Amino acid sequence: MLTIPQVQRSGQAAMRALCLLLVISSAGAFDRSLRGRRQSPCHCQIDSQHWSRPTRTEPHCVFIDLGAGSGADLQAWAEGKFGPVANCPSGKWEAILVEANPILTETLNGVAQKYAGKVQVNASRAAYMCEASVLGTELSKVEVDTVNVNRLLTEHTIPGDWVMMKMDVEGAEFDIIPCMAESPAGSLVDRLYVEQHDPGWGLEGATPSAMQTALTGLRTRGVDIPAFSPV
Repeated sequence: MLTIPQVQRSGQAAMRALCLLLVISSAGAFDRSLRGRRQSPCHCQIDSQHWSRPTRTEPHCVFIDLGAGSGADLQAWAEGKFGPVANCPSGKWEAILVEANPILTETLNGVAQKYAGKVQVNASRAAYMCEASVLGTELSKVEVDTVNVNRLLTEHTIPGDWVMMKMDVEGAEFDIIPCMAESPAGSLVDRLYVEQHDPGWGLEGATPSAMQTALTGLRTRGVDIPAFSPV
């Protein structure tokens, strides 16, 4: 198992300020004045017989970056700043990046190209607990699709993998994590770094207490969720 040291995020404040999504609304673009009055465009889906399963049997490290921004954390991962990637099972790693802000697509693809064959980019897509099409940011007002995190785990990881997930999704964690705690896919994560925002930014009404219950449930199932966040 990798040992992941604390690592500092490089300066992305200006870029991250543009990424408004992940507290999403089916009724229109994100609007801070609508918090608490919006509805989720879909509801928790923990599993499905229609989801595919990986065919590979060789275990890898898998870095899943939800809210990948400009790709700085991918670069940090590849450089061993989250832990020596040489220690990965089979000595191999791959990464899955999810980023809703279309402004960052070109930058993110450029970073991913440095690691050809290792990185899957889900650009202009929002990490969530189910699948829907929604309007993304107030700045761009473009429609994006959501990615079901449970499906992402189910279709791209196997029990032998060492999976690290970083979640910086502007409040959607209050919808995603309680759903993930109910899903078999939650046990596929080995380490979870989550940045928690205002609970009111979620759409399903999860309270801080409900979030802690979900996190405790994931820890009970073997997920390491450090008290500090490297981001």
